[in-house]
Amino acid sequence: MTDPDVEQASTAPEMPANSPSARPVALVAFAVLSVGWVAYLLFGQVRARFWIAGEHQIAWKSIRRIWSVQLNDLPGGAAVEWLFATSMLVFVVGVISGLYLLLLAPEGEAGPQEG
Repeated sequence: MTDPDVEQASTAPEMPANSPSARPVALVAFAVLSVGWVAYLLFGQVRARFWIAGEHQIAWKSIRRIWSVQLNDLPGGAAVEWLFATSMLVFVVGVISGLYLLLLAPEGEAGPQEG
């Protein structure tokens, strides 16, 4: 005679197909892309175009340096600086959240269907 309580305890629960731990490749891709995005913002450079003494200049500038110069040169005091810093944070977190939603979305989920 088998005891139903013992049988249930020995059976491991199955993972839902849509759970993040059931899709390790997508989770690894999310981690790599997120770390790459933050590393690009911290250490990456872009070509900046600006005017100095009436002359057009083009130079490679660090993204982190550009954002810090913009933050420190804003008029309006601490409230505007806080708003700018918050906007930058929302931008970075929004991109990482979008990556998470894109890579860990259930497979076969269709987008909006046009008539």
